[in-house]
Amino acid sequence: MLVAQAALDRLAITSDRSEVLSTTVMLPQIGQGAIGLRCRIGEVSTIALVEAINDHDALLAVRAERAFLRRLGGGCDAPVGALAHCRRGHHFHHRDDRES
Repeated sequence: MLVAQAALDRLAITSDRSEVLSTTVMLPQIGQGAIGLRCRIGEVSTIALVEAINDHDALLAVRAERAFLRRLGGGCDAPVGALAHCRRGHHFHHRDDRES
């Protein structure tokens, strides 16, 4: 059984039978770990708060992963893992693990 580490941490579950899988063994689902925030247009103070905590490189990486999934014609249930990294807004490294 595979369970997200964040879920185990939240539930304070530990076990000597558990193993944290490296991304060299198994890639995460597209956008895994990203938090999306939305606010109404015109809410200047809220937009400023959201922009202050935005990680622009993480945003670009998630957009790259989602574009990759769209290119494959996949959606939320597609068995596709990908991991993109963006550094300083311009360098991308991308790996994917498409289940056949």
